[in-house]
Amino acid sequence: MRGWIFVAAFLCAEALTFAVVCWKNPDLVRRRLQKIRPSQPFDQLFVSLFGLMALAFLIVAGLDAARYSWWPLGREWIKIGLILYGFGAAVAGWAAVANSNLTCAVETEGRAVATGGPYRIVRHPMYVGRIISFLAWPLVLGSAWSYLPACAIVVLFIFRTVHEDKFLQAQLAGYADYSRRTQYRLLPGVW
Repeated sequence: MRGWIFVAAFLCAEALTFAVVCWKNPDLVRRRLQKIRPSQPFDQLFVSLFGLMALAFLIVAGLDAARYSWWPLGREWIKIGLILYGFGAAVAGWAAVANSNLTCAVETEGRAVATGGPYRIVRHPMYVGRIISFLAWPLVLGSAWSYLPACAIVVLFIFRTVHEDKFLQAQLAGYADYSRRTQYRLLPGVW
């Protein structure tokens, strides 16, 4: 049952985000539909490991919650997980609406620095939204053990943020000035 709740929440959040982005930022939709391969080595590593960790997350959550009950989380966690997931999806959606240059791969060609919306608060708000979402999923699915791959995904996003920041400061005009104005990468007041 929790798996179906997870799938429904995921599909609803993604569909709503897609609809809002189509309405508010249609240029981004066109750009994101283009097949862009990661060209930077750190980004290629991120994409490969992310895919493995996402698969590991689903396997561990399925085995824990649906099969073996290694460390189940009670049903009371579903609502908290859904609220957190909705918040994470909203943050990611806000970032998508505010940045027409948002792509799946780290690149600088044809890009400009986004400074509005959530980009005034942190430099990588899409990652913030995705991290919150990944940390909410184990609560929805009822699997404490799935926090192992979920936390590995968080570490991967931190890795990507560090390397992306270095790359953009060196390659994207105006990013160094922006990073001085918006000091925090992911967590306001901390980092």
